[in-house]
Amino acid sequence: RKWTAHIKYKANRINLGYFASLADAIERRLLAEKAVAEGKHPKPSAVGHPLLPASVETFSAQQLAEHAQRIAEERPTAEGVKGVCWYKATRKWTAHIHYKAKQIKLGYFVALADAIERRLLAERAVAEGKH
Repeated sequence: RKWTAHIKYKANRINLGYFASLADAIERRLLAEKAVAEGKHPKPSAVGHPLLPASVETFSAQQLAEHAQRIAEERPTAEGVKGVCWYKATRKWTAHIHYKAKQIKLGYFVALADAIERRLLAERAVAEGKH
């Protein structure tokens, strides 16, 4: 079961995300209320929270695999992992990335770490100008 958090902002309903626990959803809502009180937009941009460190070009495939494994252990439901989600029909994890306004499917995976690793490899390729 997932929890959703949302807030009204300038006559619009803003979705703040889906969360595995009620406490996380409440925390996100409270942060959004604080941002509105400060005159900011309630939903922070996701640009500042990439999965990859700044020195992505120096990472080897093995280091990316280890990094993906750490992320999978920290986030077993893939919450907050952009481009990775559970696909109920196949009962597998799926990974995708958006490039030039198009969604590119990266595949279906039994293990969450494999899906995250494929997403990280795609992010690295886009960062390096490959596609």
